[in-house]
Amino acid sequence: MKWFREDKGFTILELMTTLVLFGLVVVGGFRLYYFADRAFSQGSQYSDLLAEMDYAMRKITEEVRLAHSLTIGASRNGFHVPPSQPGKDVGRYFIYSEQGSIVLETPEGKRPLISGQTLGTTYQVTFKLGMGDGETPIPGLLAISLESQNPELKHSLESEIQVLNLRNMGIAGDVDEGQAVMFTKTFTPEELDAVAKLVPGCFLGQYIYASDSRELNALRQFRDNTLAVTPWGRFLVKAYYSVSPVLISFVERYPWAKAPVVKIFETAAQLVLRFS
Repeated sequence: MKWFREDKGFTILELMTTLVLFGLVVVGGFRLYYFADRAFSQGSQYSDLLAEMDYAMRKITEEVRLAHSLTIGASRNGFHVPPSQPGKDVGRYFIYSEQGSIVLETPEGKRPLISGQTLGTTYQVTFKLGMGDGETPIPGLLAISLESQNPELKHSLESEIQVLNLRNMGIAGDVDEGQAVMFTKTFTPEELDAVAKLVPGCFLGQYIYASDSRELNALRQFRDNTLAVTPWGRFLVKAYYSVSPVLISFVERYPWAKAPVVKIFETAAQLVLRFS
């Protein structure tokens, strides 16, 4: 009891020192929590950015890889689009930067491939002629660059793809590098007729349907829009055009075989038209 009576407690200096040390510990703890939380948030946001940009780049390459014609432009409004003609219009597609987003515009409408309003950054896409490992452009090779514009979320993706079905004119455009492309995925009816005349050998076109018939045009659309976009489909198209000249020669040499062969191909074509 005597020990307690002689204890005079803390001095003001000791109390102030204790409070200051305690305050430093609390402030340091809060600062550590704040920076850890900020680093986690930025890391999560950056991961989302990488996933979004990777998806957008894959969609861009998928869209343009099978283009039949492709033109590079400085912007969406820089393209000259011919007026539509009933029955002869070719669907045109566009990919371009618009207000920080990357937009795909199709004949049915437009939608963003990656939005500039979700992760606090804007994006810019650039198209130019691809050069591979050399210093001169390679015909049919398209270089694509996708970049985030936010300094705190800086990231870019680059890709070079070979456009597989380009016409002889190759990649066109008034500029060597631009932020928009216009492309088509089907040939015009005039081009298809020209190909048919230059490269005869389509059994359907020679023995079953007229060259300008609605059924044959529908089968051509099925070939270009459905079969040509998959490896198995391209294999079937190539196999058909390899077999057709042989069958044509066969039925011309053996007229008795013409009726059953025509019936088989006509039945197959009707099934395709029914379910396509």
